[in-house]
Amino acid sequence: LLVLQSGVISANGFTLTINGPIVGDPNHQWLSGFAAGEVTFRYGPVIPNYFGAHPDATATTNAAALALSIATAEINNVRWLLPIGTYAYNGDGLIMVGHSTYEGEGFASILRYEGNAVAISVNPTAPTNTTPPFEGTLLRHFGLLAVVGTGTPTGGLLLGSGSASQMAQVDSIKVCGFTQVNAYGIKVARMVSCKIRNSIFQNNYYGAVIGNSTTYFPTSTTFSNSRCVQNVKHGMVVNSVVGLAINDRSVFESNFGSGIVITGNAGNNPPLDNISIRENHFEDNGRDGAISGPYYDIELLGYSVSAPMTSINISQNVFAASAAGYSATSGSIKYQNVWYMDVHNNKFAVASPASTDVVNLGFNRFVDWKYNLGLDLSSVIRKDGSNAFYNTTLTGAVNLSSGGSDIYSTHLLTGAYIGNILANGTTNTVIASLTEDSVQAGALGGGIVLVTGWLSGATVHFVDLVSLCYGSVVVISTHNQGAAAARTYSVSGSLNLQVQLANTGETYRLRVSQMTH
Repeated sequence: LLVLQSGVISANGFTLTINGPIVGDPNHQWLSGFAAGEVTFRYGPVIPNYFGAHPDATATTNAAALALSIATAEINNVRWLLPIGTYAYNGDGLIMVGHSTYEGEGFASILRYEGNAVAISVNPTAPTNTTPPFEGTLLRHFGLLAVVGTGTPTGGLLLGSGSASQMAQVDSIKVCGFTQVNAYGIKVARMVSCKIRNSIFQNNYYGAVIGNSTTYFPTSTTFSNSRCVQNVKHGMVVNSVVGLAINDRSVFESNFGSGIVITGNAGNNPPLDNISIRENHFEDNGRDGAISGPYYDIELLGYSVSAPMTSINISQNVFAASAAGYSATSGSIKYQNVWYMDVHNNKFAVASPASTDVVNLGFNRFVDWKYNLGLDLSSVIRKDGSNAFYNTTLTGAVNLSSGGSDIYSTHLLTGAYIGNILANGTTNTVIASLTEDSVQAGALGGGIVLVTGWLSGATVHFVDLVSLCYGSVVVISTHNQGAAAARTYSVSGSLNLQVQLANTGETYRLRVSQMTH
């Protein structure tokens, strides 16, 4: 169909079927008076300008034309295309219910939302016995903008607000300006196998939100090669998910809160499991931490001992230094109630002026730290019962002190230098493959210092020393700080070993194996 620049087709009570492609490159309104379903396109794309949208049109005019063009593309199962320009619109936001492709011509194709709801909702209808589910929605190559003073939007892009959908993809989208409290750049709700890539979420309240803390949760979500930067609060908030991969050099930088916050739920319902954070860059997060912090690059906070967060992998990331003037209380990683976490092959820079790399709030199980470059070990396994114990250990030491609380921590340290290890009220701690550095030797003669003891309510088992190098000096002190506990004590191996018992009337057990002479 050849459409001239001045041509218009009016409905006048009729429907229209266009069997061929549109030629003539019309960029004006040439369809007038048609409702959704009254124009059939055999070929795409459907362009909102056909129905009256234009960068110079009012927000109300654009809202109607955008919604009509989207519905027309969905009914005909053809592509929807937003030309270059800024299209202001208001109302209740745009709702996309099909499995079409919705795209622009790059970040210069901009939707500017001036309403009070969610700007775009991908809300597929539920399948029935006669209709298949809408799957495979693709949004790409456009910008989504909110401007302060032109409405109070609650969110930018919402994926899966209604029935669960599968295989939605977001590619090369930029979402900015959704700064109302609790608003977001993108939220993944009821989605299965959702992929977000090559996108930017900047200057929103939250850059991205994954899941809901009370009901629904997504599964198999991938966030790759994307940026959550300069957001008013956190870069990303994860409330619930089963299977989340944050990877492929994504960037979390200059957020005023934390980079990523992952928080569990009562009874682990909805669940929060199987999360991988790999090959990303973290820098300058916690910009307002001096006011309402502390904030961290990554926070992992399981709900409780009975409802922990499980199966976490943090690997091959760069935790870069903070710029001068940022929060003095920010850090790299904080974790609590986490089971089965592997932290390896990361690069840590001393986050000047941040006080610590890692803060452990306790109640963790089976946490494996290995091959991390530049990590300040003074707080890798720290659990302090009160602030009075904070930062009291020597530089380069690891503090397992419970500070009077009932703590259950199980950690494996592999291939790392440890100066002093103070273990108090811990269970099943394994220290493996440690190398002594005589230059950084601890105050008690160097090698490793292990302190185990009984605290009321905490079950103290034993400490294993495995594969220690020749020449290390080990000092083990056992202290009784509460009710007595029966223990057995034995030592084997040719390592230079000193043992000091604080309570000779009790028996203790220490296992040392696989020594290298």
